[in-house]
Amino acid sequence: MNRKIILILLVVFLVPLLASCGGEEKEEVELPEISEFAIEQATESIENNDVVPDVNREIIRDAHIKVTDKGDVIIAIQTITEIPEEEAKEIGENAARLLAGLVEDLEGPSKDYLGEIYDYYNLKVGVGTDEKNFIVQGAKVKGAKKITW
Repeated sequence: MNRKIILILLVVFLVPLLASCGGEEKEEVELPEISEFAIEQATESIENNDVVPDVNREIIRDAHIKVTDKGDVIIAIQTITEIPEEEAKEIGENAARLLAGLVEDLEGPSKDYLGEIYDYYNLKVGVGTDEKNFIVQGAKVKGAKKITW
């Protein structure tokens, strides 16, 4: 008799649970547009050293921003010379905030928030002297609060 009760309880609890797990597709959220203008403006500002903490230093040689169809924002920054890791992190975060501030119709960045655009897109940031010598690399997934270096 106890086996029947256990079987009935399992059926009562497991069937609704299994039904909710399978068969339903997640609704895809439409990604907000990051305009070519925003990408170009951010890239130009980065290359003009606008993201460098010490405004009197020119240390950035090149910058590239790519937005993928899969929902990734990739920011690569090349420095002229090796810089301290903490400064490289600050440059990466400043670049991410700069781009977020140029995206229309979304909340911009603040001191403790990179900007609403990164609630929709994953972020990958790299700062280094060339493609083989990164000083720092970081990433932030949609649900995270900050970049993990």
